[in-house]
Amino acid sequence: MSRQIVQISRNVILLGVVSLLSDMSSELYFAILPFFILEIGGNSLAIGVIAGVTDGFVSFLKAYFGLLADKLKAARKRYIYWGYGLPALFKLLMATALSWPVFLFYRLFERFGKGIRTAPRDALIAESSEKRFIGRNFGFHRAMDSLGAFLGSLLSLILISVFFLSYRQIIFLSGILGFLTLIPILFVKDKESSSETKITHGLNEFLKDGKKDGYWKVTLVTSLHGLSLVSYMFFILLSGKINILGLGLTPAETGIIFYIYFNLIYTLTSYGAGSLSDSIGKIHALRIGFFLYALSLLVFMIGGGIIGMTLAFTLYGVAYGFNEGNLRALPDKYIKEDFKPSGYGIFHGIFGLSIFTGNIIAGSLLDVNPTLMIPIALTFSVTSIMALTLIDTGTDSESFGREN
Repeated sequence: MSRQIVQISRNVILLGVVSLLSDMSSELYFAILPFFILEIGGNSLAIGVIAGVTDGFVSFLKAYFGLLADKLKAARKRYIYWGYGLPALFKLLMATALSWPVFLFYRLFERFGKGIRTAPRDALIAESSEKRFIGRNFGFHRAMDSLGAFLGSLLSLILISVFFLSYRQIIFLSGILGFLTLIPILFVKDKESSSETKITHGLNEFLKDGKKDGYWKVTLVTSLHGLSLVSYMFFILLSGKINILGLGLTPAETGIIFYIYFNLIYTLTSYGAGSLSDSIGKIHALRIGFFLYALSLLVFMIGGGIIGMTLAFTLYGVAYGFNEGNLRALPDKYIKEDFKPSGYGIFHGIFGLSIFTGNIIAGSLLDVNPTLMIPIALTFSVTSIMALTLIDTGTDSESFGREN
């Protein structure tokens, strides 16, 4: 274990603590979000719009700030700092929303921070990690992230069931907690550019010189997977209808319990999945994750009762443990060293736009014909598994991070 800890860099440990605190803050209200949207007058389509529009907005920002961070490579820490600070402020305003359009407006600005920080942070993680342990470092970061999600959703359940706090009060507390993320960032160190000259390239330079063979293929193939990623909020609403051992729980309490379970499975899986991918390659690991996600959709569709829902959330959590960290680490092999934020930003931008599209489709179907939502998502998921077989994996685990 001590040897494995040495393989995780100081920057990654600090950014892991930041993500733990950030996800505790966010998941504190994520767990109750679909119920709050319904409380302020929203419906299934509103949930899909809020999930989709915010993902699309964040996707554009990831690409933009990824390119901007390439031009100001030494200032990545600044983007990360503001990327975590702004959401804390706007969570306080979200607690005051009286309608779902107003809530969406505030949430766009809250998600603005995620758009700022993601590409510079992922690039800094990649640059702070030994190439042979990059999957492990991303896996550690995702494990800390998911641990924060577990703790945040657990705290949400306690605040609702024991202290009887309202949804608004919980969202407000999530904003207060969010400001704690700024403390560890102060100790993060920016990586110096490997180039002796100031980096001034942008989108055109990246498209011409920054990517390697296979970049567009993995970007488009993983975006097919993005179309299948139905928002967790729909699954929480679905699980809220389950009667857990006749305990008389409210739909919100039931949904949060299943969400806590999902985050626990996700946490326990993330680091091991990242380590496994260092051995077998990112593409092989994603094949496992994509398959498990498709299987979870199938169980959500045909399973019933507490056993079926538990199995579905188990598969859902394991799939996310495989996919989240590996999807973040995947672009590194296909991006040249001085173009990391650009490459990560464009990759995550396109991926996020596919998630946006998928959630708009899901929300629309849930209002028009609920029985079609999961089958359509499953179709996209199976298609992405088939497309993933087209990617060459011959050197995936051996030459990760090397120049082609």
